Amino acid sequence: KFFYLFLITEATLLQINGNANFGDKDMLAEYHHRKPFKKYSLRFKGVKGEDEKVVINMLPHSHDDVGWLKTVEEYFDGLDESTQKACVRDIITSVIGVLGNDPNKKFIIQEMAFFTKWWATQNEHVKSIVRDLIKDGQLEFVGGGFTQNDEATLYYEEIIDQVTLGHLFLKETFNYIPKTAWQIDAFGHSSSHAALLAQMGFDSVFFARVHFEDKKKRLDNKEMEFIWSPSLSSGEKVSLLAHINYYHYEAPPGFCFDPVCHETFQIVDDPDSEYNNVKSKSDELVDYFKSMSLNYKHKSMIHTFGSDFQYTNAFHNFQNMDKLINFISADKSYNVDIRYTLPGQYIKDLNLIKSQLSKEKGDFFPYADSDKVYWTGYFTTRPTL
Repeated sequence: KFFYLFLITEATLLQINGNANFGDKDMLAEYHHRKPFKKYSLRFKGVKGEDEKVVINMLPHSHDDVGWLKTVEEYFDGLDESTQKACVRDIITSVIGVLGNDPNKKFIIQEMAFFTKWWATQNEHVKSIVRDLIKDGQLEFVGGGFTQNDEATLYYEEIIDQVTLGHLFLKETFNYIPKTAWQIDAFGHSSSHAALLAQMGFDSVFFARVHFEDKKKRLDNKEMEFIWSPSLSSGEKVSLLAHINYYHYEAPPGFCFDPVCHETFQIVDDPDSEYNNVKSKSDELVDYFKSMSLNYKHKSMIHTFGSDFQYTNAFHNFQNMDKLINFISADKSYNVDIRYTLPGQYIKDLNLIKSQLSKEKGDFFPYADSDKVYWTGYFTTRPTL
């Protein structure tokens, strides 16, 4: 049980620092407003590149904190719902059931702290389904450590140990080692940590929390994706392909279909229904991705669909996303391709334009998500961490 000594996750630190506020919603609303972007015309004439086909890569996921407001066991079994409604056991079971019934569905799993507990209780039939999903490229493990560690306060031995713990399970169980690191909720990012990731065999990393001013600059300069090449004292050259999420690790605003969301709604595609909204929501989604594409050096956009402890009812989530995919795919005037994807697939596409990407060496500290809101207090106020 040595790992409980260092499982200081981003969620633990969030509880120390206060309420969750990632700032992207207000920032991107302002950003979209000031862009030379016409609200859903799809006949773009004013901005170079707006008439090019955009590829929408939908990335379904659930961010499951290994301890935050509840213990690991309470999160896994769905206990103490008065504190927070979350049941990771049901999330994994529900997702595997949906993926097993449709070869087009995809999903990522991150923390082995939960997955190993779930795996230990499954029968051979379910385990066989999971192995097939991995083999067929529907299920991808990202990060694959016991948890998603903080990058500011931990010693390197602790990081290596917790990643090793998860990777040993994946190697022994599936002969599988993750290639994409998934650090979407750490409060800033360290070049030393990036170097460790590269030395551990990762070729890419996804993250979300960067200083809001830095993010604005990167959007303007089309530098949300780059080659991260931290310096090593040994002189060894290592690098990662890095992707900063456009909108934290959420679904696009207005497209959360999970019961935990306050905005939850159904996509209605019945042509005879007075509540039919599939065209208006499809217009809105394409508009969002067309605008997003103006900030990148290519037209293949990846975006998370999910958030904290979502997909307890995976069928509901995927059913709504399917309706959007089907409607948009059938209407060629949108001039988009839309599909489910996984990080590994996307990184292959990103490698095609690798020569166009900028290069970085440094850290992404300190982290601030809005003016005068710096997530740095735990560096000094919690020295025992």
